[in-house]
Order: sequence, then structure tokens, then C-alpha cells
Amino acid sequence: MLVPTTIKLNQNGEIQATWSNPFPMSTPEQAGELAIAVTKTQRAIMAGGAIAAMDGPVPILDWVGLAATTGMSLIAWYEYYSS
Repeated sequence: MLVPTTIKLNQNGEIQATWSNPFPMSTPEQAGELAIAVTKTQRAIMAGGAIAAMDGPVPILDWVGLAATTGMSLIAWYEYYSS
């Protein structure tokens, strides 16, 4: 995602803009850590969906699946931001 930082109108009517990336990945290690967090979140969503699908019409395991998804995702992102 690029965000315009400055926008200027030149004398001849052309618009000149400079862009910056607000989320730069400066090293391959940071990009790898982000990919790990995203992958763990995807696995949490799949596990929560599987738990919720085991239940019948009573929504007990739906809540358990939601709690598992939330907990696993929070742990994944806590590991990402705390490292």
C-alpha cells in the first residue's frame, strides 16, 4: 500500500506526487515473521471453523470455536509484536 506524502502542482499544470510505504519490510526476517503470524491466524480460523462445524443445531461448540480462534490468533499476534 502506498500513501501520498506530498502532492504539488507544477507551473505547466502537471501534478507531481511523492509516495511512501507506511509498512516497510526492511529485512527478510521481518517479512518472514509477518508471514508466520498470518499463517498461524489462518490455522486458527480453520481450527475454529472445524470446532464449530462439529456441533449440531445447538450453538455450544460455535462459541468454543470462536474462543479458540480468538485465543490462537491473539497468541500469534502477541508473539509477532513482542519479538
